[in-house]
Amino acid sequence: MMEKVLGRDKPKWKVAPKRVPADDCIITVEGEEIAVHKGEWIEIIPVGTLRTYTALLRVQNLVLDDSDSQVLHDLCEEVAERVIAWNFTGLDGKNLAKPYQNARVIEGLTSEEVAWIVKILQGESPGERKKDSEPSEQS
Repeated sequence: MMEKVLGRDKPKWKVAPKRVPADDCIITVEGEEIAVHKGEWIEIIPVGTLRTYTALLRVQNLVLDDSDSQVLHDLCEEVAERVIAWNFTGLDGKNLAKPYQNARVIEGLTSEEVAWIVKILQGESPGERKKDSEPSEQS
């Protein structure tokens, strides 16, 4: 569940940031699903920009090769504009650098972590979707 973040030492944002638990951020390693950010959180500005929307569309339509690295970099820059804080640790257990306006730290995440953040920025965490969705029929 998302909750508003209030604090005296936080910048005064025109739109209140939201804190989202990262317990459902999962990566897969050799077929095993691992909740790498259990107990951690992410704070976002819950308003999208046209640049973010465009970056997402470009990523969805590409076939990855060397020429697409700029598209991925652009997406990471847009993510870094909306992720204003977190208490994420890396795969080594050490605290990650602050994400706000730091595309390089976003680029250092796994593709699954970035995909999870993008879903959060689109207004839905994967855990919320699973909890609220109807079970699909098995054939």
